[in-house]
Amino acid sequence: MTTALVGPFSVNEIAFRITRAVVSAGVPWGIAQEVGVACRWMCGHGMDPALTIVPALDGFHDGHSNAALTLTTAETGWVMSARGAGCLSALFAAPSAADWMMIQPVHGGSSLCVRSIDCPTVFKAIISSRLDGILEFQMREDGENLIIERNNEAKQPMAFFPLQGVWVNAEAWQTVERYFSWCLVPASNTSRLSGAGAGLKDED
Repeated sequence: MTTALVGPFSVNEIAFRITRAVVSAGVPWGIAQEVGVACRWMCGHGMDPALTIVPALDGFHDGHSNAALTLTTAETGWVMSARGAGCLSALFAAPSAADWMMIQPVHGGSSLCVRSIDCPTVFKAIISSRLDGILEFQMREDGENLIIERNNEAKQPMAFFPLQGVWVNAEAWQTVERYFSWCLVPASNTSRLSGAGAGLKDED
C-alpha cells in the first residue's frame, strides 16, 4: 500500500463514511456503529482509521475472517475462538469481548484469551473506545492470541491528542469510499418517494 495521504477530514466525516462502509461489507448496523466510535478513538490517538480498518473489512467481506465465535472456559480463564475455519473477525469479536468484560466480577482476576484474531489493532481500538474510563484492563499479544485481563472497576480515560483535521492513507481511503458507495442509491423520483434524500425539510 502506498504512503500517500489524503485530507484533511473531520473526525465526524471519517466515522460517518467508515460506519457505512462497514455496513456495505455485510456487517450489522449496531457493530458498524461501534466501529465508527472506534474510528473517533483512533483519530484522537494518532492512528490512521482507514489504514487500520480496511484489512478487517476486506478480510470479512472476502470470506477470510469468521464472524461466528465460541466462548468456552479453560483452566487459565475464558477462551474466545472462531467457530469453524478461518481466523476470527475483529469486527465481531471485539464488541462481544467488551460485553464479556462488562459482566465479569469486579475482583475476579478475569482473563479472556482471543485466539487467531485477524486484525489485533482493530480489536484493541474497539475495546479501548468502549471501555476506557469505565474499566481497568490490560491487553497483550501472545503469539497469534490476544490476552485481556480485567482488574479494578474504574480507570482514567486515555488522553486524546488535539485534532486539527485528519489525514489518512490515500489508497486505504479509496477502498473505504468503494465500500461506502455501495450503500448509496441513484437520485431519482422513485428513490425520493422511497425516503432517500433530505426531503423538503432537512432536520439531520
